[in-house]
Amino acid sequence: MTMENEAPETLSPELTKLAAKEEGMESAPRQLPHFLRLFVRTAAILFTLYELYFCAFGIMEAYFVRSSMLMVSLLLVFLTKPVREDLKNSKKALYVDYLLVLVVLAIGFYIFSGYPEIVQRSGAATSADLIVGAVLMLIVMEGSRRVMGSAMTIVVIVLLAYTMLGRHFPGPLRHPGMSLQEIIEFSFLGTQGIFGVTLDVIATAVFPFVIFGSFLLETGASNMFLDLSRSLMGHRAGGPAKVSVISSALVGTVSGSAVANVIVDGVFNIPLMKKQGYPPIFAGGVEAVASTGGQIMPPVMAAAAFIMAGFVGVSYSQVAIAAAIPACLYFFSVWASIHFVAKREGYKGLPRHELPRFWDVIRKRGVLFLPLAVIVVMLLKGYSTTMTGFYGLVAVMVVTTFYKETRFKLKNVLHAMEASAMGILQITAICAVAGIVVALVFLSGLGLKIPYLVRFISQGSVLITLAVTMIAALILGCGLPTTAGYIVLATLGAAALTDVGISKLAAHMFIFYFIVINNLTPPVALAAYAAASIARSDPWKTAIEGFKLAIAGFLIPYFFVFNPTLLMQGHWYHIVWATGTGILGVIMLAAAVSGYFRWKMSLLWRALFLAAALLLIDQQLWTDLVGLAILLANLGYEKAIKSRVQSATAP
Repeated sequence: MTMENEAPETLSPELTKLAAKEEGMESAPRQLPHFLRLFVRTAAILFTLYELYFCAFGIMEAYFVRSSMLMVSLLLVFLTKPVREDLKNSKKALYVDYLLVLVVLAIGFYIFSGYPEIVQRSGAATSADLIVGAVLMLIVMEGSRRVMGSAMTIVVIVLLAYTMLGRHFPGPLRHPGMSLQEIIEFSFLGTQGIFGVTLDVIATAVFPFVIFGSFLLETGASNMFLDLSRSLMGHRAGGPAKVSVISSALVGTVSGSAVANVIVDGVFNIPLMKKQGYPPIFAGGVEAVASTGGQIMPPVMAAAAFIMAGFVGVSYSQVAIAAAIPACLYFFSVWASIHFVAKREGYKGLPRHELPRFWDVIRKRGVLFLPLAVIVVMLLKGYSTTMTGFYGLVAVMVVTTFYKETRFKLKNVLHAMEASAMGILQITAICAVAGIVVALVFLSGLGLKIPYLVRFISQGSVLITLAVTMIAALILGCGLPTTAGYIVLATLGAAALTDVGISKLAAHMFIFYFIVINNLTPPVALAAYAAASIARSDPWKTAIEGFKLAIAGFLIPYFFVFNPTLLMQGHWYHIVWATGTGILGVIMLAAAVSGYFRWKMSLLWRALFLAAALLLIDQQLWTDLVGLAILLANLGYEKAIKSRVQSATAP
């Protein structure tokens, strides 16, 4: 029985709306007049074609590319995202959006008709520049509010007040203050504010991979990933839960979104788990944990990973390579947690006759792995993300011609192009408003003051600095989606980590990791809430269950900070040793949390396993040996107990 035969469950309207805050999706499409619907679809398709032309042939000036990306995105945002959800069918609200669209078109005409002169007169803005810049800042803030809520807008307003009124603040927070004219000029002219590096990453890296992912998913690749996972793990102990882990990792390689993974995978995996007798809370927690890991799984990670490459000053391929071992450790830790809980509770796998056969799946749709292979090879060979995403798309178009069931029709191509453009709107709006945040942090000097305050709190302790940053990430992620949360915390807090001796890549990876994991941590655990909606379980309890299953994953960022070889930095034998001790560490932590490791453990053994997991974080040889000794002692103790029982029961 293949996955298509299962009847998927659906998201409830309330939790779909909550989950949509992260993804920029509406719970229901906005009702537009027919001509506007046609205009939006046409504009979205042309937007994607423009990006494909840029990927293949475009050698354009940076300011022009970034501003055109932003103008088209804002135009589509104001037509598709209402000023308030309850006004999405209001004609009066639509008139307001018409006005905003005209404003966007006027700003675009002003920029495109004279952008070389605009860039050249940076530092000597005209009155028209200041007016257009001020209006654009307001438009960008409103656009970001529509797609992700008011959190980022509030951050901008607070930073704007701090930048202008700095002389009134006490102690180390005091600074001379900047005029509104200086702020507008810095944010609008040149490529440091709104049109900064974050928008450049959208055009050159994120959008090509969004197009690639949309086309690959249009082929039904997600169904193939699910069937492949079921053929490999469906029959084992905890089978449906382990299927969720593998399929979420595979789907995550092309979607890069936690909530999207839940929606794609959860509607099939969660009913399977419930059918096998898994409690709804556990089923929802498993799906949330597995889907969250998709954002850290190369080759196509969350959009924030592409922005990280720009912040760190390395290629995206270096970020993806560095993320590979931590991502595998995360999924291995989740797999171990599920395995131990399944053994402890007696959760069984699915009957083999109900599962697809591995070689049947490979024969019918295994060709869909080839585009992912093209992406991996090109990244490893050092090609740019722009060319990699483009040729990955070419590979999709080529391989889909091999089989009738995967072959594209015109409607599939148009749908994938439209989905690509609509999928980039939220990220573009976030990155534009994030450019204002970066500008304000730079102008106020806050980026230099935050590390000083963190050093004062931590007194130079690396562990305390990491803990403070982790807490900040988990708090910040409550109100911001992954991309926005990462940009804000990286701008404010990354320097505090590098000041205590942590490498720049490890510092940014640490921040990125915990911003992603925030999808699991209450009170705003969007991935867990979306999974709970499918599982028909309590959202809060589902989030707590997911948090427990992922607890081993919370140690992984500390692993690679204290042992940078896990980021592929160092000799190969050091990398192999660090990976091996990391695997043992997450296994022992998962066993300590679940209370099971080949047998139900006492509190003493759980405490010893916890201590061993913490010791294995450190890269010193003696700590690794002590951790290994505890594991061997446990295995020896188990063997002795079994021998004693066998002797006592022998005739």
